[in-house]
Amino acid sequence: MKYRPEIDGLRAVAVVPVVLFHAGVPFFEGGYLGVDVFFVVSGYLITTIILDDIAAHRFSLLTFYERRFRRILPAYVVVMLASMVFGWLWMMPDQLRNFGQSLFASSIFSSNILFWTEAGYFLAGSAEKPLLHTWSLSVEEQFYLFFPLMLAGLAHLRWRWTVLTIALITAASIALAEYGWRHFPWATFYLLPFRAWELGFGALAAIFLRLYGPRSNEVLAGLGLIVLAVSMAVFTEKTPMPSVFGLAPVLGTVLIVVFASQRTWAGAVLSLRPVVFIGLISYSTYLWHQPLLAFARLRSIPSPSEALLLGAVLASFGIGYMSWRFVEQPFRKGGALFAIPRAKILGGSFAALVGLAVIGLVGNFADGFPSRLSERAKHLAAFVNDKNPFENGDNCAFYGGHPTPEHPAPKCDDFVVDGHADVVFIGDSHSGAMSYDAQIALKKVGISSYAVTYSGCIGLRGFKHLDMPVGYDCEGYNDNMIAYARETGAKVLVITSRFPFYVSGEPFDNGEGGVEIGDGVRFERTGGDATAGDTNQQRMLAGITEELTRLTDEFSVVLLYPFPEAGWYVPQLAAKVAYFRNKEVFTVSTDYARYQARTKDVFEAFDRIDSPRLFRVHPEDFLCNTRLPGRCINADQDEAYYFDNNHLSRTGARLFVPDLVAAVRDALDHAGGLASDETAVTRAGECLDNVRGNATPTLNPSLAQRTRTRHCR
Repeated sequence: MKYRPEIDGLRAVAVVPVVLFHAGVPFFEGGYLGVDVFFVVSGYLITTIILDDIAAHRFSLLTFYERRFRRILPAYVVVMLASMVFGWLWMMPDQLRNFGQSLFASSIFSSNILFWTEAGYFLAGSAEKPLLHTWSLSVEEQFYLFFPLMLAGLAHLRWRWTVLTIALITAASIALAEYGWRHFPWATFYLLPFRAWELGFGALAAIFLRLYGPRSNEVLAGLGLIVLAVSMAVFTEKTPMPSVFGLAPVLGTVLIVVFASQRTWAGAVLSLRPVVFIGLISYSTYLWHQPLLAFARLRSIPSPSEALLLGAVLASFGIGYMSWRFVEQPFRKGGALFAIPRAKILGGSFAALVGLAVIGLVGNFADGFPSRLSERAKHLAAFVNDKNPFENGDNCAFYGGHPTPEHPAPKCDDFVVDGHADVVFIGDSHSGAMSYDAQIALKKVGISSYAVTYSGCIGLRGFKHLDMPVGYDCEGYNDNMIAYARETGAKVLVITSRFPFYVSGEPFDNGEGGVEIGDGVRFERTGGDATAGDTNQQRMLAGITEELTRLTDEFSVVLLYPFPEAGWYVPQLAAKVAYFRNKEVFTVSTDYARYQARTKDVFEAFDRIDSPRLFRVHPEDFLCNTRLPGRCINADQDEAYYFDNNHLSRTGARLFVPDLVAAVRDALDHAGGLASDETAVTRAGECLDNVRGNATPTLNPSLAQRTRTRHCR
């Protein structure tokens, strides 16, 4: 195959935006499209190489895979080994366990499948995964399993059958992607069937050039480069990809591949020596950039500075050059390593991949080797598991795609007595974060309850969650929960949801480096006067007020005001402070004023409700403006009050459970749901005992005293 410097230049156009995107550099929100460019270029190059070998009667699968292993594995293995070292030194146990899973998956070229099952590419925590970028390599390796065989089989037929077959696969793949982003977006992002069309366009470009020869065209090559640049400038993480929107960057890349040459201005720009040089080291740079950025984030307390991330970006290119010069090239361009026989290359590659996979499995099954840490760091890191044992997606916590259950759902009725629940908890995962310990406390004072949550759903009727996959049924969940509350004879509803997030639609930024990375949400009001208010936010707030008021016509309602959000992953941050700084006494906290600004509109909407059947609980009273004036406590040297960046741990929930129990008792009392006066007196004594004996020591002792004297009567 004749060398084309503009193709290496195109690799530079792909890798630089990807690196800057992962570093969070402004104006590179569409930089992730560099991976799509890589797919097109890869489809073009692989097809050209295979067709050249077939035409020369030298095509062999063993030769093909030997070349692939020489090209991919040496630098790949070095990056994996280096990542293992820094993972051992700097990762918390849950992070190292997850790293082990990704190391295993990457070694068998299926990390795209793993990351699909874990979380979205743009969601919180993804930036701290050192091997996240290997998903694209897995897609390519999966492509290599079937494409060479298919192309070799078609080579004995007329060209039109080869073109038709690849075109049909390409068309089917883009149709599947267009359907998929609407219904299962993360599977669509990560998996080969939804990405094959990008590789297919590259393959079709290679066949076109083989049939018709080079087609240098100033206008079309320039148009391709402009379209690609504009796509990267205007696309964001909210742009559906892959989809028909992706035709712009993909076809832009195809135009460059087919029509650019050094005689065109686009080809001349891409053939500049500095651009070509970056393209030559693009593979090693791509391999190194994500681990460097991820470990910079993992080691920083609380988060990396812009200077540190910039340093990681520069190091990506510097180490990328060293890797290209001293690891890639010796295996491909002569010397002792190049002379290694095919059998040893293939055998050694297999052994290296098996070794990495085994190490990954060991890290996973050893739970991230918590013994590496100090006792205090190990204790704090373990709070990632300090959560409702029923909140696992199979029992009492449902997600998009899970059908809403028949009530009472199996395994969720432990606190229901003789088919009756005095209290029904309704809400999202914030409700699930605190409901289990609240139910335990209610049971101890003789109050039965039932709780099933639905993540990402406002726990109120009359709202629709937009842009969610098929099967995501918030409205069905809320309707069914109210119906069950009626059926079971409940007197009280406990309503909890992440209202500020749903109303604003924006992830939380604590202003101190704790930024919740990921998509926002879009809800709209569907019930009542759906046109009330000038903005969607005003209509949402009006709907919340009206629905809560409507519920108080039928039930007594205990309303939990918003939990303070943290923004950073609290157990990991607290454990890092304990581990790296070795402090005996410390706190992890966020700005109380930030919480107040975030929740102001929701508080005002709640406060406008004037009903004697609405009972309010303020969790922030126990976390904010207590031990540290003007701050909300997330953790200290002994306890973490969150298990991630916005959900309270069981330890955090226990701080205000006595207040919640007292509010439920008041609500039942008002609803006529308490038993005789004598029983009520007995329960009051139990309440005092349980408040004293079962609650975690509060951050504000005066509030605990207020709970005892005001509510335990």
